[in-house]
Parts: sequence; structure tokens; C-alpha cells
Amino acid sequence: MKKFIFNIASVIEAPIGSNENYSFEITPAFKDIALDGQISGKIQIMRIEGGVNVLAENIHVKAKVLCDKCLKKISVPMEIKSAERQFYFETPSESRDAYDIFFIDKKSLSIDIGEMLRQEIILHFPVNSVCSSRCLGLCPYCGKNRNSVVCKCEEKESLPKNIENKPLAVLKKLIK
Repeated sequence: MKKFIFNIASVIEAPIGSNENYSFEITPAFKDIALDGQISGKIQIMRIEGGVNVLAENIHVKAKVLCDKCLKKISVPMEIKSAERQFYFETPSESRDAYDIFFIDKKSLSIDIGEMLRQEIILHFPVNSVCSSRCLGLCPYCGKNRNSVVCKCEEKESLPKNIENKPLAVLKKLIK
């Protein structure tokens, strides 16, 4: 994963409540997420007791995903309105989830917001991704893409005609 490092030395030396604002446009490189283009947004870094608070806003990114119906690769734009994390010098006393704690590099007085952005992108992935509202998907019998090929498969009846499609009918027998 590519590092997205911000030097926070000037914020650390300032009084609590002081902040700095940055705009960024970064070419992403995450192992587990395929992105199309750059990530852009704004970052506010505020001095808090024991570390800094990072507020990321108006993050724009495009994710490469597969259409849920036809498996074609598509690019889906995402907008993350805001995301906020705290970065600490030491583990906080009221420690929550170990994976949700971010640390300041004490040696260089810098923070890496890469993992923070990766988590937010994953949380904002679309539930359903389709290449178009008229996508016909794959044929369930031969597997051909019905958007580009007209297959000769007939709609097959999944159950014989004499059997009713009542999957919970067995429960009636158990209740008696």
C-alpha cells in the first residue's frame, strides 16, 4: 500500500485546538482495492490532547468493480463526505478496537492516512453495481453475456409441474 504521509510537526508544537488544512490529489496504490484514477479531497489536522484529530472531507474516488449481472469491469464514482480519525502518540487508556487505533510516527512527527482512506473507501463501496439499468446479465444456463449475444437457451422450469414451489411447507408437518 502506498503511504499518504503528512508532516504534523507544526501542529504538534501548536496549542491544543490549532489546526492546519490541506488539499490532496494522490495516485492510489492499495493491495486489495482496484481504483481508477486519483483520490482527491481535503484534510484538516487538529491538535488534540495526546495526538491529532484528522478530518477528511469531500473525498472523490472511482473504484473498479465488476457488474453484478454481467461481470463486466466498470468504474464506479464514490464521494465520501467526511471521515474522522484520531492519531495518538501512545495507546489511549480507554482503548477500543486495536485495529481502529492510529499512531503518530514519533521519529518523523508524521502520520500516514493511507489506512484511514482505505477503510473509508471500503465502507462506501456500492451495494449493487451494474453497468447499466438495462443490463440483461449472464444466461443462467449457458453463461453467455445476454447484452452482446442472443443465446438459444429456453427458460427451463426449475421444478416439475406437479410439485408446488412452497419451500416452507415442511414446517407445517413439524408443528403438528
